[in-house]
Amino acid sequence: MAMGGFFKKALSSITSKKAKEKGFKSLKVMLNITKRAVLQTIGTVMLPIIIIILILVTIASIVIPSMDEFANNVDASQLLPTDDNYIVKTDEEGAAPAVSKAQLDKGINVWLKSYSGMRKNALEVSSALVSAQDKYKVNAVFMLAIARVECGIGTNSKHGYNWWSFGIQSGYNYNSPDACVNSAANGIANGSYYFTQGKYTVNEIGEVYCPDSDIAGQSQPWQENVRNYMTDLYTAMGITPTSSAGAVQGDIISKAKEIMEYAQSKNMTYSCSSSKSIPGLKNGKYIDCSSYVSWVLYESGYTEFKGPQHSSSTFNSNTMKWKSVKESELKAGDILVYSGHVEIYAGNNQIYNAGSNRALRKKQPLKRTRKFEKALRPPSIVNSSTAGSTSKKGNGYTKTYSKNGKTYKEFKQSRGSYSGVKYSSGTIANSGCGPTSVSIVASGYGSKYNPGTLVSAAKSKYGVSNFAASPESTAKMLKTAKLNYKRYTGISKRQLSSHLKKGKPAVVSVNSSCNAMFTGATHYIAILDIKGDQVYVSNPNPKKKTGWVNISNVITCNSGRAAFLITN
Repeated sequence: MAMGGFFKKALSSITSKKAKEKGFKSLKVMLNITKRAVLQTIGTVMLPIIIIILILVTIASIVIPSMDEFANNVDASQLLPTDDNYIVKTDEEGAAPAVSKAQLDKGINVWLKSYSGMRKNALEVSSALVSAQDKYKVNAVFMLAIARVECGIGTNSKHGYNWWSFGIQSGYNYNSPDACVNSAANGIANGSYYFTQGKYTVNEIGEVYCPDSDIAGQSQPWQENVRNYMTDLYTAMGITPTSSAGAVQGDIISKAKEIMEYAQSKNMTYSCSSSKSIPGLKNGKYIDCSSYVSWVLYESGYTEFKGPQHSSSTFNSNTMKWKSVKESELKAGDILVYSGHVEIYAGNNQIYNAGSNRALRKKQPLKRTRKFEKALRPPSIVNSSTAGSTSKKGNGYTKTYSKNGKTYKEFKQSRGSYSGVKYSSGTIANSGCGPTSVSIVASGYGSKYNPGTLVSAAKSKYGVSNFAASPESTAKMLKTAKLNYKRYTGISKRQLSSHLKKGKPAVVSVNSSCNAMFTGATHYIAILDIKGDQVYVSNPNPKKKTGWVNISNVITCNSGRAAFLITN
């Protein structure tokens, strides 16, 4: 027997279904087969070595499931977003899980059990969905949810195999649903409107994919239907999404960095000789490991940490009843507990630590050098003071953004009854980004103005028939809305970041830099929040970027233009 034949026969014996089912009981039979093959091939010299190798391989084949089986057994609930939105670009931090074909097929059979036509079509296209997911990083669950919203996964299609209604205005036709999958995923990933513009979530993509429209016969908007179908499909796979909104671990890390930098700027020193109060610690001179962690958690939205600091022993006894995680499960934002010490895991085997003056002087997270006794994962929370975007309809807006007790209406200049109001050389719809941005910010301070009524009030106040789209006009809009401000011609990253960290918004003029992320010309945007180097932009233009972006993009696009920092 040739050596290749020997290994083929041996491996066939090891990996057969029968061997797996019988486990170690089949080992003796397998070894007898192996022994005869070895004797025919190379004699008895290598027999003990071969037997040992095969024993190890057999154990692995019994104990360790296949990769698809492993994927199906993973507790993916921790991987899903903690609000009602999904990040569908699979290589982005916090993205919804990219599933295997085995997972997808399993979910389809459960999810569409009562819908034979949709189930048949979904199973036929599942391979193409997973292939497109691998190639273009567009979540396969998201793609299937779109197909169900658009045409019941082909069961009521008005556009042939174009189940995704992709490019229908351009007359796109396809000879198979697989071809449409590839085209639609490529368009989302590499086209001019979605991933390339920083739109990675269902809500952001939906604003362009299906703007301002409800699905015929359904009361919910497109984004909500897609999100709900994604949740249902994940649940059918055994992946249970969370439903709470609020602080997530990314918030903890950004606050850990922010507070460490603040402590350094105030030359705070280490001392554990006295109990410290949260958030009163901000005005103190001394800090220690547990007061730092308590402060970070409080600022991240865990209001139960207000008052006397939680000691390291409190964390060790875990009176909060938080989930305990293993070394292999660690992720940034977990709390590491030792005897007499507590710190925050920053990822990449690094930590934020206020346990010594040396640690307090470091500009970057420290390397973790010892084994923790316990690692705790703070739960997702719901808190009124925690920032977040919420679907809520009104005249000219479909969602609001809440931060520090303020709720901003995210007006769009081309929506609402005011869109045709005369402004500058046109209307608010095509020229009114300034009053729309001001109206967004003013709404957080209790203003009842929408962009149209704001323009009308400003015209009356200043006795003019119309305004030019200029910084001076924007300043008059701010004054009309009773918003105080500091005006800059060109703003630095430090200036904008420092201002936003005070919990106050800004109105900033931008141009078409950064691949026209915010506009194709010149434009005003409202900036409502900051987390680390990410800022939340509320863009009056519904076809351009709204949501979290790197602050550097705003600074680049500002490029010496006007910026108004609200000081109320």
